[in-house]
Amino acid sequence: MRKSRGTRSLTGSVIVVPFAASMKLLKSLTLVLFAAVGLIALVSLESAHALSTGPFLERTGAPDEQTCNTCHRTYPLDSGPGRVAIEGLPTQYTPGQTYPVTVRVADPLAKDWGFQITAITEEGQAAGFFQSNTIAIAALGPSMRLGRFYAQHTLNGTYDGIRGEVSWALFWKAPSQDLGPVTFYAAGNAANGDHTDFYDYIYTTNVTIDGLRRFVRVRLEAPAPSAALGSGERVVIRWTATDGDSAVPASFRVLLSTDGGENYPSVLADSLPATARSFVWAIPDGLVTTDARIRVVVVDSEGVERVDQSRSNLTIGPLGLSQALLLAEAPLGGDFTRQAWADVDGDGRQDVVVGRNAGGVLFYRQSTDGTFLEATEESGLTFPGMSGPWPGAMLTATAVRIWPSCRSTPRASGGMKETGRSRVSARRHRSRGSRIHGRSSGWTWTVMDDSTSSQAEPPECWR
Repeated sequence: MRKSRGTRSLTGSVIVVPFAASMKLLKSLTLVLFAAVGLIALVSLESAHALSTGPFLERTGAPDEQTCNTCHRTYPLDSGPGRVAIEGLPTQYTPGQTYPVTVRVADPLAKDWGFQITAITEEGQAAGFFQSNTIAIAALGPSMRLGRFYAQHTLNGTYDGIRGEVSWALFWKAPSQDLGPVTFYAAGNAANGDHTDFYDYIYTTNVTIDGLRRFVRVRLEAPAPSAALGSGERVVIRWTATDGDSAVPASFRVLLSTDGGENYPSVLADSLPATARSFVWAIPDGLVTTDARIRVVVVDSEGVERVDQSRSNLTIGPLGLSQALLLAEAPLGGDFTRQAWADVDGDGRQDVVVGRNAGGVLFYRQSTDGTFLEATEESGLTFPGMSGPWPGAMLTATAVRIWPSCRSTPRASGGMKETGRSRVSARRHRSRGSRIHGRSSGWTWTVMDDSTSSQAEPPECWR
């Protein structure tokens, strides 16, 4: 009798599988394979939106941590018009006590939000833990790598569609014993609501509180995070300092890093007096870097040193735009509250739009020799100022923005297409309304939207 062909087992015997059964088995395996592929695709799709439920741990910008800018990397860290703040903390904590804490993120045009916060000692160890009584906040930890505790937004805490500013209220349980100063680090995400990692601003901040004993403390106030500084210019480095229970500030030292804060080999100023709260630094003409950071060191009357430094990298280079020159040439008077930089005319050089305290904006094109020529009227980039449709309009420091997101838009067939056109928006201060210009050709603009609503935003990409 003829036997069906079979499959040899591990023992060398033959397993007889009829042809019909073989086909049935093949169909079953095919269905399993398609199900697995579908599951993988589903997981991949979910992963694309997973961070709406909260970021990975260790993304606050604390020592040995990354920030949300690792994924949301379109813009440099802390470079947007908004901020993140930690509010409600006491100046000193009592071991074992629970304190309410608020994390607040503000950005004039964001409409999707997120945050993460942690608390650590001067040695980088976890200090207490967080608690939440709302489904908008998750209290997590300890993290696997650093053993720290965190609080962060959940899917219910993204405040989708809310404009301008949001906040999350949570609780911090202080450690059971006095661990000395505790520093809270927070990162905030001001997202544009498109549910991707692109064109979202990330902000960071930190706040230090003392335990049962107060220590001397220093806080760097300027230059602002991610500021662009000009080679050959004079820049004011400014800080604040507070006394401790048994010591006071005795002297200050100012240091420079050009490797993103890994090392601070350059001493800009040493042995500044106890009363010093600022130092004017003449930036060398030849200094060019995108990884500069400033550190201020306070030495107290007991010889103990404490420091504070830039939270994100500063850019130093030949901007060709002197702040003193701009202030002197500002029409109608008034200084500038905001500068927005971009290569508007596509010549490879950064141009700038600035908002004035006197109202309105000015547009400067950078020439081949690095100087800037005011070309506001020729460009068509006009905003009402001291006169016109909005009498007395004043632009805030967060009011001027160049929008590069129009440079690429999704194709219907997938991928991105380049449009190569920018938008400029401005918002009034102490009154409602904004105006948006879209670049129509070359380096000229036309009005796209002129709204009296404080909720105005740039429309879909200028085409």
